[in-house]
Amino acid sequence: MSEKFHVGQGSYDGAGVTVFPVWLESEPVKGFCWKSSHITVGENAEGATVNNLTVTNNGHRPHVVLEGDIFEGGRQNRVLTRSLVLARGEQREVPVACVEEGRWHGTGLHQATRRRAPMGVQYGMMNTFATLNCEDVQGNAAGTHVQGGVWDRIRRNEQARGFVDGHSLMESMNQAVGMNDSARPMPSMLPGQRGVIIGIGGYVAAAEFFGNTDGLAARWDGIIEAARYEALEAPQHQTPSWAARDFAASLERTPIGEDLKQPQEIQTPVGPLAVNSFAVSFGLIHAAVFNGAHPLLATV
Repeated sequence: MSEKFHVGQGSYDGAGVTVFPVWLESEPVKGFCWKSSHITVGENAEGATVNNLTVTNNGHRPHVVLEGDIFEGGRQNRVLTRSLVLARGEQREVPVACVEEGRWHGTGLHQATRRRAPMGVQYGMMNTFATLNCEDVQGNAAGTHVQGGVWDRIRRNEQARGFVDGHSLMESMNQAVGMNDSARPMPSMLPGQRGVIIGIGGYVAAAEFFGNTDGLAARWDGIIEAARYEALEAPQHQTPSWAARDFAASLERTPIGEDLKQPQEIQTPVGPLAVNSFAVSFGLIHAAVFNGAHPLLATV
């Protein structure tokens, strides 16, 4: 069942990023925890591997972790490659990709954060997963299929923004805070808001939607930080409201709201969209959409 969207007035930050609040007509899901402080993330006890970590839910409710979430620390920083729900007390091996190619040392523990991988990294992973069979996307070896592409994207970012020790994506993003004016205020969420459309350089680049407002709030800072990182290479143009409305209208003809076993590339009036939707029987948990026609993503 497709979702219905209502788009609010965009907020422009003066440096190429326009943020549009989105409300969904579907009923919000209840009973899930989204707080990163309620999970423990570490290297596998039987031996650390690049493309797998172990996540434990220490909370009292089912816990949501999302494709694109960043885990910092351990032997390398990683990005989660598949969204999932951990039952209360559950410990599970999860597929990840390394975002710090030049380091393989440190403690066994990671810090689960509110940070999100930049759009180019997430879009590249989705593009690859859309071409694989379902078993490869859902399996614990999923990270191995996207690892080379993730490292390539990070190196390309470094060519434009400066090289960093260890080819660390997070260090590159930390440095970009100063380049991208850390004094700019973080835009605020609005009551009932469950989604966001991001415009960069005058064009819609991406969107994310959540099962409830707590889900969006838990990732809000990370979504905006990732957008500002991508915008370093974009013209400082505001994205018009009609573009966001047209984008949302196109999304209503996509399978957002369904539980997709792997991402899909869908041709729409606004261009080719990479769509991933994660849902349970009673509603949407999370969906991400990337506009393959955007100048920053067209060459990914």
